[in-house]
Amino acid sequence: MLYQINHVVCSVECSWCIERFHVVSVTGCDNEGAKSNSAHCELRGVIRFLQAENVRPSEIHRRLVAVYGEHVMNAASVRKLCTMFRNGRKDVHDAERSGRPSVITDTLKQKVNRIIRKNRDFTISEVYEQCPEVSRTVVYEIVTEHLQYRKICARWARRPSGTRRK
Repeated sequence: MLYQINHVVCSVECSWCIERFHVVSVTGCDNEGAKSNSAHCELRGVIRFLQAENVRPSEIHRRLVAVYGEHVMNAASVRKLCTMFRNGRKDVHDAERSGRPSVITDTLKQKVNRIIRKNRDFTISEVYEQCPEVSRTVVYEIVTEHLQYRKICARWARRPSGTRRK
């Protein structure tokens, strides 16, 4: 689904496009990754604009570094984007990529959480035995990353929300 916003074609609705092009709301956006990654959209929009004004890629990179800092984007990426925009690309957002789908679902997380709540003195192997459809590594990831449990002495407990990993 494409949206025409002041001569910029967006395949998704992102906060950068809404702010810059004064769009009140565009319905139908289901790309959460692009919404959260609007800084990259902004850079691509600036590159597209300057490239349309026939500014050289080296000058575009120099301006980006001056405004956003030295770690913004390397010159090779700017040249690559300029070439893509010159060859007809109009979209400033990342394209959808195919990849391996995650095996971690909400139902699997709920199942693991129920197993943990029945027995707080569990081991990852015990939970794995009750969830044979996934690997031991996936069970560990669900317990530590998604459910945010950590081991305190011999008992697993939820990690407080304000703490960070060391």
